[in-house]
Amino acid sequence: LRVPPRMCEKSLMTISKRNQDPLVDLAQIQFMVVAGSMARQAEVEVLRDSGIRLIESRIIYMVGSVDACPFKVLTIFGDFDKGHASRTVTSLVAKGLMTSEAETGNKRATVLRLTTAGKRLYREIIADAVRRNELWLSVLPAGERDGFTRALSTLYRAAASFGPEEFRKQCSIAAERRSRKARRPRK
Repeated sequence: LRVPPRMCEKSLMTISKRNQDPLVDLAQIQFMVVAGSMARQAEVEVLRDSGIRLIESRIIYMVGSVDACPFKVLTIFGDFDKGHASRTVTSLVAKGLMTSEAETGNKRATVLRLTTAGKRLYREIIADAVRRNELWLSVLPAGERDGFTRALSTLYRAAASFGPEEFRKQCSIAAERRSRKARRPRK
């Protein structure tokens, strides 16, 4: 399944005309629409090719990027709900793609590692992501592509420049939001 290159542009134009909403002209909104289309394409392809969901591939990628990944770090940096991440990790362990062990010195904390099958899948996930990236960028002429990748790198560095203090603040805000959501009475 391929997402037609002009699908995002057509969707934005339709929304813009229908609502006369100035927000759809913002780069942030356009990035979100493109990122959503890319995520949907990745979801379909990862499920079709590997038999796993996109969240599972994200967790495999994050754990595979390091030798051992504490579960807490995974949830913070992946911005995963702890319960959802825990169920997903349990599923990956059951599939033989990952191990989960108690952390040395802190038996309540767990450390995640990929198995041999998980490492093989990690390499496939990386190769597929590179291929999808090339496919998406191929719609741009060479000059635009170079300019776009430079501009995107600049934006990425700016987004990643949140200092440790800002990062901790954002993590605590996200944790508080999740905590409030968990405390809400269920209907």
